[in-house]
Amino acid sequence: MTEINLPLEDSPSKLDNHGPLFILGCPRSGTTFLSNCIAGFDKVEEFVGVLCPPRLIHIVSFLNVPRHKELLLSGIRDIFWQSFWRRRTFRYEIITEVMKGNKSLLNIIKKPGIDDSIFSYKEPFLCFAVDDFSTHFKNSKFIHIIRDGRDIADSLERRYPEVLTNQVLMSDELSYNKVSEIGIWKKINGFNIPYWIEDRFVEDFINYSPYERYILMWKVMVESARSLSDKIGTTRYIELRYEDLIKKPEHKINEISDFLNLKTNNKVIKRLRKVFSTSISVSKLRQEDTKLKSAYQIAGDLFSSLGYGK
Repeated sequence: MTEINLPLEDSPSKLDNHGPLFILGCPRSGTTFLSNCIAGFDKVEEFVGVLCPPRLIHIVSFLNVPRHKELLLSGIRDIFWQSFWRRRTFRYEIITEVMKGNKSLLNIIKKPGIDDSIFSYKEPFLCFAVDDFSTHFKNSKFIHIIRDGRDIADSLERRYPEVLTNQVLMSDELSYNKVSEIGIWKKINGFNIPYWIEDRFVEDFINYSPYERYILMWKVMVESARSLSDKIGTTRYIELRYEDLIKKPEHKINEISDFLNLKTNNKVIKRLRKVFSTSISVSKLRQEDTKLKSAYQIAGDLFSSLGYGK
């Protein structure tokens, strides 16, 4: 079969020659910080969470008909590709990246092109649809950052105090507004129960406090993303602890650079050194013992397997 030489704008299949790289993890786990560090690599083009909104990811995960999944993922591929090749070839986009500090001035001078570049996309809620994305994007790689779920629940409770509250879960309007956490729901006893809650946990979820609901969400997201390792192997999936990134940043970024077959540079190191070390074990300082005990009852097996302990 003769290969047709299509223009870039009509070649979304070529995205498979550029990764893509997906950065995922529960919200407040350090995905934004990690993504910003990885954007420091010369060949990486970073995009964050706006090209494929969480609602779309939830729909991909929720759909049962393979053909429907594939059609939706093909549309997402089109969006990724248009954003990627324009970023690499349009002068005004290159200048914007230089002004943001993501590219050197040399990029304005040299001829634009997409050769050897990597499309990188950060979206925490990809955890729910990793199987579908890994299958559709056959050369994709995944970096999964994990943070102690108790610290995540503490951070979510302070940063987004209304999310997963009874007020939101009992209102269709508010549930739509909080789509990233709830996504698609089933109405049970007046509550909009997120589709990612198994039937056996529904009653518990209704009775949980928002903190406990965050813990359950963390458990579901982490276990979903971790299941990818056995399916695609270590050449495409790497797991990273947020706490290790804080304690040993340069060592961990070397692991990532090996995983991506890229060279670490001063820009990456400089961004790494901006990490905050005060966010480890914050839940033990701020939360009551009853909440911490409840968290362990909900996700104790996962805490233990990840080495977080009580």
